[in-house]
Amino acid sequence: MVGVRTCAALFNRTVVNASFSLWQPKEHIGATVINEPGALCWNELMTSDINGARKFYTGLFGWKLKESPEYTEVHAGDQATGGMMQITEEMKGMSPNWKPYFAASDVDATVKKLQSSGGQVHILTTDIPKVGRFSIVSDPQGASFAVITLSPQ
Repeated sequence: MVGVRTCAALFNRTVVNASFSLWQPKEHIGATVINEPGALCWNELMTSDINGARKFYTGLFGWKLKESPEYTEVHAGDQATGGMMQITEEMKGMSPNWKPYFAASDVDATVKKLQSSGGQVHILTTDIPKVGRFSIVSDPQGASFAVITLSPQ
């Protein structure tokens, strides 16, 4: 545990072999800005065992799931907060992982800025119909994350 007065955090590795942390707010409540440019807007699990992940996380957090063959959308209450996806044969060699998504007002401009700052692009900007435009990137130290410009709802 860290920050006993301000927060409590616990770092875990799940039964589906993806690391994550738990947060219990105390004097420091955590993020107060979400879903805005530059802020966290989504979390996505890539897993080698989608059924095990569904069972584990719904049992742990009580999440509601919206399942399709290709994607599982995660809901905390009525709010969609993330998703889960099976690692496919085309992705062979990928380790299970949670990936944070940060909102960008212009994902293409953000990716150009990232590249000029020493970051790397792993998946070029791509459109997801009815969702937005995203890219999987990493910072100069190798930490991977995604940036996305969400479609207007």
